[in-house]
Amino acid sequence: MFSLLVLHIILRKRLVKRLNMNVNDEEETSKEYVNKLHRYGEKTLNLLVLIIITITIKDYHEFRVFIFISMAALFSFRTYMEWKHIKESQQYLLSGTTIGLCILGAVVYSILDTII
Repeated sequence: MFSLLVLHIILRKRLVKRLNMNVNDEEETSKEYVNKLHRYGEKTLNLLVLIIITITIKDYHEFRVFIFISMAALFSFRTYMEWKHIKESQQYLLSGTTIGLCILGAVVYSILDTII
């Protein structure tokens, strides 16, 4: 998890620099919802992620890979809403990289879980 976080920070900084994004604009748009569907959908998915994390850590250890999958679903929804409604900010590219990292985390966790 720590290495994915470090990789996320590095990719984010490079993408912001490469696309000449203004960091202040990017932080403002990430806190906004584009419409009611985005707000309620994201809140619902956040709640679902928290429930999945709680249940899998407490009781069902063999399903911990769903933590990564649920987070990928959350960021997929966020990416779609940002792409559909605020393309000009290119914020969706940052959320898209997070999806890739969540999927990579799921694959690595699955491989390590079967080995160990």
